Amino acid sequence: MNCAQDLSRSPEYYPLRVDFHKRAVTFVRMSRETYRESVFLDARTRHLGAMHSLRLDDVLLAMDTGRMPLPVTYILHPAFCCSTLLARYFELLASCLVLKEPLLLTQVALSSCEPSPQWLELFDCSVKLLTRGYSETERVIIKAHEPCNVLGRKLLQRNHRATVIFLMTPQRHFMLSVLKSSERRAWVRSRVCEVLANGGAGSGWEDVRPSTLTDAQTAAFMWTINNCLRQQFAAEPERARVVLLDSDQLVDDPEETLAVIARSCQHALDDKQIAWMVGHPSMRKYSKNVSRAYDASTRRREIAQLEEQYGAEVDEGAEWAARHTIKAVTMA
Repeated sequence: MNCAQDLSRSPEYYPLRVDFHKRAVTFVRMSRETYRESVFLDARTRHLGAMHSLRLDDVLLAMDTGRMPLPVTYILHPAFCCSTLLARYFELLASCLVLKEPLLLTQVALSSCEPSPQWLELFDCSVKLLTRGYSETERVIIKAHEPCNVLGRKLLQRNHRATVIFLMTPQRHFMLSVLKSSERRAWVRSRVCEVLANGGAGSGWEDVRPSTLTDAQTAAFMWTINNCLRQQFAAEPERARVVLLDSDQLVDDPEETLAVIARSCQHALDDKQIAWMVGHPSMRKYSKNVSRAYDASTRRREIAQLEEQYGAEVDEGAEWAARHTIKAVTMA
C-alpha cells in the first residue's frame, strides 16, 4: 500500500477507524460492491481483506494534496427516521458513491466539544478521506451517524460543493421506534449521557439528570435536541445548501421528495430516472435487512401496533419534554 498515491487517488482503501492513543488509522480494501453491501461502515464493514495500519502523521501528509473536492451530500438525522432508505435510493445511481455511517466521522464528532488546531486538522483529513471518488464526475453521499449532526455547519464550510439533507421524523414516531427495542432504549440513554456531558444540549437543560429520566423522556429529549439543531440550519448563512425533509414525506411521496432533493442538491435527475428509482424492487425491502419485505403500508401498520403498546408511555415522555422545552426557552 503506497500511502501517498493509494490514499489520495480513490476510495479503494477505506479509513475504518482512528486510534487516538496510538495516533494511527486503520484502512481496509474496498470495492463499489462492498461499499454497497455494508449495512454500515463500522464493525459491519464488508471489506476485501487484510487491514492496514498507518501512522496518522503519514495520513495527514498524504492527504495534503490541494485537490478540488468532489460534490458531496450529507444526510443528517436523529436516527430511526428512514435515512438508510434515502441512502439506498442514491445507491441505485452509478454516479454516486454512498457511505453509510462511516465510523471515522463519528469518532471525529465525538472526540472534541472544543475544537483545537489538532482536531481541525484531523477533521479536515477525515473529510478528504471520506469524499474520494472512483472518478472526478462522481458525487459522494454520506449518510452520517446521529452524533455527526453537530458537524453540519463545518461540513458545509469545508466544501463549497457540499449540501446537507436534514431528515427528521415526527417526535411521536421517533419515540415509538426507540421504545420498541431494548437495544435502542439503551443506545438513546447512552447518547443523552454523552450529549449532556459535552454540553451539547445548550442552555436551559443543565439540570437534566439522565439517571432520573424514563426511557420515554430520554427519547423525547434526544429528539428535541436534534430538532433544535435542525432548526438552527434554517437561520444559518449556508441555508441555501440545506434541505429540510420529513421522513413521512419520503415514505409516502418518494417521487416528490427525490425531485426536491434533485433540485436543491443539484443532482442531474429527471422524472423518468426518479420513477425508476422509486419503482426498483429493492425499495420494497427493509433498509437494514433486504430479506424482509417492507413498504409504506407495512410501516403504517407497524406504527399503529406500536401506538397500542407504547402510546401511554409516549404521552408521558412528550409532555415532560414540552414542559422542559418551555423552561429552557424561558431561561435562554
